[in-house]
Amino acid sequence: MATQKVGAEDRSAISRRAFLSVAMAASFLAGTQNLFAQQQTGSETPVSADDLHALSIAVIGKTADDRPLSDAFHKAFGEANPSFLLRASALSAQMKAAGLTTPAAFSASPLAKDPVLHATAIGLTAAWYLGHVAHDDHDDHGGGQVVAYEKALMWAPTADVTVIPSYSRGAPNYWAEQTAQIEAHSKAP
Repeated sequence: MATQKVGAEDRSAISRRAFLSVAMAASFLAGTQNLFAQQQTGSETPVSADDLHALSIAVIGKTADDRPLSDAFHKAFGEANPSFLLRASALSAQMKAAGLTTPAAFSASPLAKDPVLHATAIGLTAAWYLGHVAHDDHDDHGGGQVVAYEKALMWAPTADVTVIPSYSRGAPNYWAEQTAQIEAHSKAP
């Protein structure tokens, strides 16, 4: 019976060791994520809100010239995917150095051929068009942080025929006031 008890203790000790080693490895990897992003981009400081706004206009075009929305994207990237801001800083610096200020100039430049810089530009464009920021670069399941639903650029091409889905199609509290038809009907004898 003593042998069985020792075996049970060994199994629990192994699982504790395994748990601790996995926990230590996970914390190590989480701590080095930003370091890896710095090595990939060469940037140690995240892009500023001003530079992200200018970068958005340079990569997407004048449709991204909405400063409050750009600031909201900057904040969301900082919370959901801080390594993106490091890559955006590198892209911004290289676009400034090359004098690229339009989407056409960026697309024709050698910077667009660089896989990391191209992925950063695509990530920024996706955020503006979809209205949300992904938690990481491989988040294809629609997760992330919603920044702008109605102001997402995806609605612009079909704005003349698409009603943006919403729970409130009128102004806030539009149902609180009676319409003229209801008032006329209630006054009828």
